[in-house]
Amino acid sequence: MNPLITVVTPSYNNAATIFNTIDSVLAQSYPSIQYIISDDHSENFCRSEIENYIANNNRGNLVEFLVLQTDKNCGISGNLNYALSHATGHYIFNLAADDTFYCDTIIEEWVQEFEKSGAQVITALRAVCDKDLENVLYIAPSAKEIEIIKSSTPSELFEAMSGHNMIFGCCTARTRQSYELIDGYDEQYPQIEDYPSNMKLLRNNVPILFWDRIVVNYRIGGISSSERINNAYLEVSDKIFNNEILPYSNNKKNAKKQYKLWRNNTIWLRDKQLISSRHKDNNTKLNKTVSLLATGAKHPLTAFRKLIERSKNGHKKD
Repeated sequence: MNPLITVVTPSYNNAATIFNTIDSVLAQSYPSIQYIISDDHSENFCRSEIENYIANNNRGNLVEFLVLQTDKNCGISGNLNYALSHATGHYIFNLAADDTFYCDTIIEEWVQEFEKSGAQVITALRAVCDKDLENVLYIAPSAKEIEIIKSSTPSELFEAMSGHNMIFGCCTARTRQSYELIDGYDEQYPQIEDYPSNMKLLRNNVPILFWDRIVVNYRIGGISSSERINNAYLEVSDKIFNNEILPYSNNKKNAKKQYKLWRNNTIWLRDKQLISSRHKDNNTKLNKTVSLLATGAKHPLTAFRKLIERSKNGHKKD
């Protein structure tokens, strides 16, 4: 028996990439899919074109498809909640409109993993790719993060994630029941949906199972990419930390330390990317040196900490 599952594709100004995403859903071997595309009030969203494309290319694995658009821009959390209000599948998979499933059997394998384990939440690996999805830059999460996820109880994982998120929405699937448990995504955090919902589930003692399988090709350059993190994003992050993490942490001192470390490192990476883009040079080494010196001058304390870390770790890359 194949339980009905729902694939949700949130979109916002993704006209250039959304049809690749749709193709990767249509190609899935799993035979019982409800597919929901929900656009967050883009100016260039062509609903009828997308509906016609899906109808003409459906191989029979989509038992229903819905193409929705919000009445106003709601942010990722509000847009996903709008899609979830129409979801009827037992398991729910999010696939952003600039990503693709890793292969044609991923949903089938993922459902088998759910049915075998009885898990409420399963997270897996993502292949982080260049902006054309042609080259894999690296696989995430890291080996250290995987070990933490696999070996931790929900309360232990909550503490381990008090400084930063390890479980990304792009490579995590959940039962509809788990969404109902936390009442969907929290819309007071419009730019960040996965981190606060992960922490709420962990606070409710819901285990998060790690599946050692690459499930998605993740296009670099999304809203959480270092070069796109702005002050508004950081303000939402601060709000999440103060509302969803600090009051519930058993080690508030360590939580503050870890969050500050993540925040400073994120700003460092963002500014390094921005400075690097302004000092492009055919000489890659010169460009890297200029970027590091300029970023270090802007953030001397972080630069000093990174210098110490590099010396301890044998001069690893930032």
